[in-house]
Amino acid sequence: MQDFFSLKFEGNGSWRLNYKDETILLYQEGTYFIDKDMKANNFGEELSRIPELETNNTIELFVKILNKIDHLCHGGLMIIADDAEKEAEFLCESACRGMKIEPLDLSDDDNLTLFLGMSSIDGATLVDFNGICYGFGVILDGEAQVKGDMGKGARHNSASNYIFGKRRYAVIISEDKEKGIKVLCQNEINEIPINNRRNSKNSI
Repeated sequence: MQDFFSLKFEGNGSWRLNYKDETILLYQEGTYFIDKDMKANNFGEELSRIPELETNNTIELFVKILNKIDHLCHGGLMIIADDAEKEAEFLCESACRGMKIEPLDLSDDDNLTLFLGMSSIDGATLVDFNGICYGFGVILDGEAQVKGDMGKGARHNSASNYIFGKRRYAVIISEDKEKGIKVLCQNEINEIPINNRRNSKNSI
């Protein structure tokens, strides 16, 4: 079979150049990614694990947002949730565990610029499936319900516990550009058996 190149368009502002079956160049929102950088920044594939983003046609928006955060090289944690607005009210206003803001539509470039500054602050950002942000610098609460993983960082473990059993996803942005992002879903979380939890009658 003769070797060949192919160009695949993946939506507005995104395409990839393939040689045989391997991507050798990726273009997303004005930025080119080559070789390992391309693989680390293939956010669309990872975000496709969140079906609600496909339903709402917002995968491209989140690819743009996360690419911008990734280029800042400070890492971060984004909670994408059906109840983001309600959680911002509780965690930020009632529990004083973060900063609640007026709904910020991240499809607007000026709003996105503001958001990038917020994402650099310790804590999580709370965003719904439409790309509306409601809070930042949020300390995630909750009784320990899932088993931790000592081989992974605090962002991973706190996010696992927070999203457990809810219509929520965690996007962990690594400070190491080669690692890119990780979408954390319900099926990757190991629940602590009820009788082993702190408040259980059978616990010591």
